Amino acid sequence: MAGMKDQLKWVNQSVSGWARRTRSAVGQWWEEVSAVQERRNEIRELARERHQLLTEMGSKVYTLHRKSKVRNVDLLTDCRRIDEIADEIDRLEQEIMELKLRKAASRPKAVEVEDESPVVSEEDVAEPAAEAPEPEAAEEAADSGGEVEEAAEAEEPAQVEEPAEAEEGAEPEEAGEGEDEAQPEAEV
Repeated sequence: MAGMKDQLKWVNQSVSGWARRTRSAVGQWWEEVSAVQERRNEIRELARERHQLLTEMGSKVYTLHRKSKVRNVDLLTDCRRIDEIADEIDRLEQEIMELKLRKAASRPKAVEVEDESPVVSEEDVAEPAAEAPEPEAAEEAADSGGEVEEAAEAEEPAQVEEPAEAEEGAEPEEAGEGEDEAQPEAEV
C-alpha cells in the first residue's frame, strides 16, 4: 500500500509541476500577444494621424497653388493633375444635368382638360354578353337531354360585335352560333 501512495504522490507532483509550467508558458505567451497587440494599435493610431497631416498638408499646398505661390516642379505637376481631375468632374456633372434635362423634355407634358364629359355616350356602349349557364345547370341539362341548350337558343343574344376570328379554346358550335346571329344584324 505504501508503494501505491508513493506512486500517486509522484503522479500528483508531476501533473502539478506540468500544470505550473504550462500555466507559466501560457501566461508568458499571452503577455507577448497583448504587448504586440498594444503596439499594433499604437501604430494604427499614428498612421491615421500621419494620413490626416498629409491630407491637410496637401490641401495647404493646393491652396497655395491656386494663389500661384507653388514653385516646386513636382508639386506643380500634382496640383495641375488635381486641376484636370476637377475639370473632368465638372464636365461629367454637366453631362448628367443635360441627360436629366433631355429625359424631362421627352416626357409627355400634362394637359389641362376643360371638358370632362364622357367620350362615348351610353347608347354606344354595348351590353355585356349573355352569361354562360352555371356549371350546375349544365350538368342538369346533360342529364335531362339538352333543355338548357334550347333555353339558351331561345334567348335573344346581346348586341355585341364578335371578333372576326373565334377565341382560342372556344368550341366550334359556340363560334358558329355567334357568327350566324351577328351577320343578320350587321346587314341591317
